[in-house]
Amino acid sequence: KLNRFLPGKRDDGITKITNSIKFIKGIYGPDYNLEDTSDVKRLEEIRSRVVSFGHGGEMVLEIMNDGFIADEPGPDFVIYENVFRYSKGKIYQEFAHVGVSLTSNDKDFIWFRCDPDNGNIKGCAGVVPTDEGGDAFDLAEIGIRNIKFVKIKDVGNNYNMAGGENTEGFDLDAMEVLHGYKEKQ
Repeated sequence: KLNRFLPGKRDDGITKITNSIKFIKGIYGPDYNLEDTSDVKRLEEIRSRVVSFGHGGEMVLEIMNDGFIADEPGPDFVIYENVFRYSKGKIYQEFAHVGVSLTSNDKDFIWFRCDPDNGNIKGCAGVVPTDEGGDAFDLAEIGIRNIKFVKIKDVGNNYNMAGGENTEGFDLDAMEVLHGYKEKQ
């Protein structure tokens, strides 16, 4: 469930981004890649089901019903952004940092390594198109056994890696829990 959302700024660096959709639309699952990026109607339909963060925006998601995500072999959760391929293999990407914690306290989050400005996009969300599997995260990579919260934070200076043009920041399409459990009473 949504714990909190702090919108970032639009490309002008002044105006806060607004979301005209309800966050609940994200529960309908990830939307798959556009094969034809000129299909404006389909593009708008997909955009109506994602949450745009804006530059520097962030969201904290909480595992519901006293549940938790556990470290098991392989990826433990997947984050889907509306990444897509277009025009001779170019890829449209907007990146976010991903942190995890047992509490919602900002100082308790442990972050996956992500530094797109220096060419390190492994550990970022917003790398892999949905129809290619989304961005999988394994808690073992950062030495964590269990988590209750996932924080996703736009990198703040997002630009499209394929063309260098500005973006409105990371867009969350969905999050999938692969190893979710309910705590024993």
